[in-house]
Amino acid sequence: NHNFQVDTSVASAITGYPIVGDFDGDGRDDLATYRDDTFYFDLAFNGFGQLDDMITTAFAEVAGFIGVRERPVAADMDQDGIDDIGLWVPDRSGILPEDIGEWYFLISDDYVGENRVTGAVVTLDHRFTPIPFGKDVYARFGDEYAMPIVGNFDPPKPGGVGEATVASTAGLVATLVAAPTSTSGSGEVSVLPESEVSVDEWSGYWIEIWVDMTGASGQKVADAVVDLHYNTDLVTATAIEYGPGFFRNPSGTIDDVAGVVDGLGAKTSTAGLGGDGYVLLARVRFDVTDGSQGVSVGSDSAVASVDCGIALSEGRVTYLQNGFAGTILADPPPTQVWPVQFDFDDNGVIGPGDLSYFAAAYGKAAGATGVAYSHAADFDGNGVVGPGDLSFFAAMYGLIRPSFADLAYSEGAAIGWDGPDASEGLAASTDAAARVEDSESAVYLDAPATLDDAVAVFDHAVAEEYGAPIDETPLDRQRLTAWADTLARRRVQEDNSILKRTSLRAVDLVLADN
Repeated sequence: NHNFQVDTSVASAITGYPIVGDFDGDGRDDLATYRDDTFYFDLAFNGFGQLDDMITTAFAEVAGFIGVRERPVAADMDQDGIDDIGLWVPDRSGILPEDIGEWYFLISDDYVGENRVTGAVVTLDHRFTPIPFGKDVYARFGDEYAMPIVGNFDPPKPGGVGEATVASTAGLVATLVAAPTSTSGSGEVSVLPESEVSVDEWSGYWIEIWVDMTGASGQKVADAVVDLHYNTDLVTATAIEYGPGFFRNPSGTIDDVAGVVDGLGAKTSTAGLGGDGYVLLARVRFDVTDGSQGVSVGSDSAVASVDCGIALSEGRVTYLQNGFAGTILADPPPTQVWPVQFDFDDNGVIGPGDLSYFAAAYGKAAGATGVAYSHAADFDGNGVVGPGDLSFFAAMYGLIRPSFADLAYSEGAAIGWDGPDASEGLAASTDAAARVEDSESAVYLDAPATLDDAVAVFDHAVAEEYGAPIDETPLDRQRLTAWADTLARRRVQEDNSILKRTSLRAVDLVLADN
């Protein structure tokens, strides 16, 4: 405040030549001194006033200076958030010419942040090993009459030739994709892949993390790191793959309790990674497991989705030339997660319980008072639970979570959600059913050669079971009874007698109501 009065004084147990900096990387400035070839540290994490740590052997190979004028210095030389410590030696005996000072810096080298420990100087406590054998720095500058100062004396500024390069911004972007994105050999793409608009609750997917280099102004990335958050009610992180350009010192810990991939990052080659597009840092695989709660189907409301729950935090990109870039975290993927609306009872199986609910809603208007799941059962979106919806339900019956996203309506994208044309949805349903015909979780009826409409599919399936075409104008409830019996006999695995008996009881419910 320019009043030439001391505002704060700190009593400390350490003595020697003083330096100040954040030596443990906790974001708070610490105190340190150098005396008799030893650094002493009074760290801020527990308040000042005591000796918390010391470094005695780091300069064993070069210490023992004959002179008494070596001075400690501190600065974050590698821009990793920890102040590095060093010595300036102006007139070391035996070094010619005598007017050249020497600088020795111990470099913390902890870009990712996985090695630092609050309350300790573990990243600095190592033997001095200069480049190219290690990360430490040795340099010559100054003479015997100088005093050392360290700082960033050429900060980035805009301007023309000969002026410092602008420390441009970099972005970190997460995209949600069904399959890994094809990239160049170094993991670059010129156009960012678009996230899926929606996925169902049984589907797995990839989250890809991209470094946005479009604002890099020709600079090169040295490393990047970020925390990736996800909703453990929906998915579990199962695997991490790193981009081909980020292959040094990969990091990242999956914490499925907290729902975070912590410290997901890596370094590029020593020459850095350039470009003016997007570079793949890493991708994480997310899958649905038995422990996933998923998204419930509302019993008396329209089918609704939830946000995918993906988010980024604590992101940092480092440029090779200018250190930390101004890192911008992009908005999370807009992907919505929809319930598997055929699984009314949300038990992970499209089975007898769901058949019972569908039977009760059949022939009713979507949203009928007192009829559970009548909204959800209107798969074709025509306002009535009828033959078209029955065809969709039949194609899905017997599937068990997870069915690895090959639900019959997945290519139709939103049956019953956005109101697609029923015949288009039917075609998608039968096509997908044929693709998974041999799956272990279900056995599907053969599809007829031509499918004109939902009723044609229904009639074909019943005729196949009973050996003759049915009457052209039966009651809808009689159609449902025949179809439910077909499901019970043809779609349930023979080796699951309990499930089959339960399915037959569902048929009894239909017959009793009829």
